[in-house]
Amino acid sequence: LVGPPPGYVGFDDPRSGQLTEAVRRRPYSVVVLDEIEKAHPEVLNLLLQVLEDGRLTDGKGRTVSFVNTIIIMTSNVGSRQILDSSASGALASPEAYAKMRGEVQVQLQKRFRPEFINRIDELLVFRGLNGEELHEIAKLMLGDTAARAADAHHE
Repeated sequence: LVGPPPGYVGFDDPRSGQLTEAVRRRPYSVVVLDEIEKAHPEVLNLLLQVLEDGRLTDGKGRTVSFVNTIIIMTSNVGSRQILDSSASGALASPEAYAKMRGEVQVQLQKRFRPEFINRIDELLVFRGLNGEELHEIAKLMLGDTAARAADAHHE
């Protein structure tokens, strides 16, 4: 993510420091970190620096600013609570959603250190999709696939 320090193999490799180099070249970026709960603890430590200071130092000693970068982290932590609440139809009211969101926050607090959680600006908890919504999505996707197959057949 930041590249190796001087003297290590790969220090001169232009691909090293993939995160810092990408943000250095395009400071107005959106960085998506999918399934952040699977990240190594050292990655979370690097993110603490970014979230706290708005900058990160790469292996070459250059400081890269993240102040214009939006960082989105996804996680499956708490997904069991979301699925259980969605399956029971318990998310119909704002109160039920707030309760489920609170349960997800408890799971996040068990998984991540407080100093990491406290640096997150916003937590978005999506409810699970119901059968009708899944059916509509499948219908749209199958329609697109059928259209592509028909186009390929006519070529």
